[in-house]
Amino acid sequence: MEEKKRDIRVIGSDDPDFFPTCQHLEQTITCENLRENGGTLRFSGLIYKSDTLLVAYEDGEPIGFNSIVKANKSLYIYQIAVKKDYQHQGVGSAMMRTAIEMAAKENLNVTAHVMEYNEASKGMFRRLGFKKIDEESEKDNGFYLLKQRKIFFRKKR
Repeated sequence: MEEKKRDIRVIGSDDPDFFPTCQHLEQTITCENLRENGGTLRFSGLIYKSDTLLVAYEDGEPIGFNSIVKANKSLYIYQIAVKKDYQHQGVGSAMMRTAIEMAAKENLNVTAHVMEYNEASKGMFRRLGFKKIDEESEKDNGFYLLKQRKIFFRKKR
């Protein structure tokens, strides 16, 4: 049996493929996940507001994505979604490790919100070294704010 090829691509908002990719991801991943988790489709349009997409592909087909916004000395994970059939297989963790590497190169913190009910995502963030730093009010749908500790680099002389 041939092993499936997975890779993660970085697509910036200035890339001509950005909006077509957003549309495809919204239709094939975001809406599916929101329906499965009892979420509302009001979150589906967030992907278009990102600066960068990290898209996980398997054999050329998207299976997950992170939408990222850079602001306030932080790389902010606006959304993370993985197709249902690929969840709990390390796809989300691989995308997050890529985001952490990107942030480290620019000396940025990594910040993400996680819905209160999403135990799998909260567990993944904890395993990656994130700490809960704030809990938003009930009116904000129980978002958790998690933050990866800052990684500093020093040039060798």
